Amino acid sequence: MGNPEAEDSIREFKNSFDENIRSMMEVMKQDWYSIMLMPYEFFLETLKWKANLEETKNKRIQEEIGKPKKTIKGNKGDKEARLNNLKRLRGIG
Repeated sequence: MGNPEAEDSIREFKNSFDENIRSMMEVMKQDWYSIMLMPYEFFLETLKWKANLEETKNKRIQEEIGKPKKTIKGNKGDKEARLNNLKRLRGIG
């Protein structure tokens, strides 16, 4: 048997690496082989970009959730004009 701490580190790295590959496949809409051929620096920069993009998107969503909802109110004059037209057409007014 080897060093348990080293084995844990290797296992943790492999799990993280596999997760990053799956994330990259989703982001780039590429297959596993294409991701493997990608330069490592590009791989890392793209993952950082995607993480920042998701963070920004989540912040904007939270800001929108916190804003009071706008209500659509008809113009009072428009309502009265429509009501008067309806009365006139029916012969009431």
